[in-house]
Amino acid sequence: MTSPLYRLIEVDAATGRARSLIDEVSRTFVDYQSLRRDQSWTGKTYRYDVDDGKEIIWASERDGHEHLYLFDGRTGALKNQITHGDWVVRAVDYVDPIQHQIWFEASGMNPEEDPYFVHAYRIGFDGKGLTALTPDPANHHIEFSPSGRYYVDLASRVDLPPRLVLYRTKDNTKLKDVETAETSELIAAGWQPPISFHAKGRDGKTDIWGVIHLPASFDPKKRYPVVEHIYAGPQGSFVPKSFRAVTEPLTQLGFIVVQIDGMGTNNRSRAFHDVIWKNLKEAGFQIASSGTRRRPRSFRGMTSPMSEFSVGPPGGKMQWARCSSTQSSTRSRSPTAVAMTIAWTKSGGTNNGWVGRSESNIRSHPT
Repeated sequence: MTSPLYRLIEVDAATGRARSLIDEVSRTFVDYQSLRRDQSWTGKTYRYDVDDGKEIIWASERDGHEHLYLFDGRTGALKNQITHGDWVVRAVDYVDPIQHQIWFEASGMNPEEDPYFVHAYRIGFDGKGLTALTPDPANHHIEFSPSGRYYVDLASRVDLPPRLVLYRTKDNTKLKDVETAETSELIAAGWQPPISFHAKGRDGKTDIWGVIHLPASFDPKKRYPVVEHIYAGPQGSFVPKSFRAVTEPLTQLGFIVVQIDGMGTNNRSRAFHDVIWKNLKEAGFQIASSGTRRRPRSFRGMTSPMSEFSVGPPGGKMQWARCSSTQSSTRSRSPTAVAMTIAWTKSGGTNNGWVGRSESNIRSHPT
């Protein structure tokens, strides 16, 4: 899954001679899984060979964010950086090798929005002509027709029902509103959307983002216990960004449930992700607990976090770390896991790359 070196090698089929074309080197790790639009499990590598390899479109975090680059496929020399800025490429949807254009998805480009919201864009191989295709402030998912002539955009937020729209690819012309979800019966049944929020992390500088699920019949004049639903694996981000017709079960028992993507999780800058390096025990939960304490001041009714629950190994490890840490002043009073954590010690296992080979004997603790 990870390594400090990721390399593209060219091999001469006639002589067997090999040479390195492109090297990705990191002081921590290169996540060499494929770049894909699944927010909960994605890597950082992407490659597209143009004209039988004369040019190569390549994804890299070498400038501190996930971006696209154009390399000379014969010499391996960098021709130009295609995308750049304090935001990250999340997927490549379509490459037109004739017009030299790329349709891709990215997040974090709009500073007034949730930095995890995915939008679609078009740009030239030369890095010029960047065009935003999905201006609405929401989380977007686009799919192209087999010919590439059309695409549909499915947009929603946790508080905005899904809407599907058909567009023409060459000029981004809107052709038809296909469908918008109807939620009146859902709301009448008692469903309510979670509340998106952001706050400064424990470092006092980094914005972290999350959602708050309120109890049924919430009264802002009352105080409610808080449960933090945590999962902080480095392979993705886990706070919902799109509409879901579900309710957190514990809200029906009078709890406020909070979800936060703490530092060390994926889909932000490289510095944000690098917090996980040799730091599985503390990444995620320390920033998360700070974020819970630093909720928006206008929001009333929350006590301090009293408990946590997880849905898998990293979440269980976060709970155990907070429970066992003697340095944390914000330890949960009764952490609870819904899944036993597992040992991550096999040679070459998923997490050796995150913790560093020298720490590969670290085990997650059953909770």
